[in-house]
Amino acid sequence: MHARVHAAHGAPIGMSTLNSLRLEAGIPWFPDDFNDTVIPHEAALEATHLSFTKGCYTGQEIVERVRSRGQVNRRRVNLKFSSADPPPPSTRLHANDAAAADVGIITSSAFSPKAASAIGMAYVRREHNAPGTVLIFDGGTATVTT
Repeated sequence: MHARVHAAHGAPIGMSTLNSLRLEAGIPWFPDDFNDTVIPHEAALEATHLSFTKGCYTGQEIVERVRSRGQVNRRRVNLKFSSADPPPPSTRLHANDAAAADVGIITSSAFSPKAASAIGMAYVRREHNAPGTVLIFDGGTATVTT
C-alpha cells in the first residue's frame, strides 16, 4: 500500500486539509454536523441516507411525518464567512444584529483555499436558510450557500 501512495504521488494531507475539503464538498461529519439529536431532514440527509421503500424501522413514523408535511423548522446549510478566520463550533448566528435572537448555530468550519475565506456548516431556522441569506455572528457575517 505504501508503494502505491508514492507511485501515485500521494502524501498524507492532515485533518485540517481533510476538514476543508469535506466542507467544500458539503459533506457532513458525525457527530460534528449531525447526531442523535437531529432528524435526517434537518441534517439534509433524506436524499442520501434514508429509504422510503424499506419496511418498518426505528424512527420511520417521524421520517414519514416530516416527508408528508414537507418542512422542518431548521436545516443544515453550508456557509461562507466574511473572514479567513473560521468561527468556532457553537457560534450563534443572528438575522439582523448581534443583539437579535439566535436563528442558527455553527457546527463546523475551516479555512478554504478554494473559496479564499472560511467556510462551514450550521443549523439555521427555516425563515433564514435560503441561499444568499446573510447572517451575523460575533466576528463577521456568514452567507448561506448552495
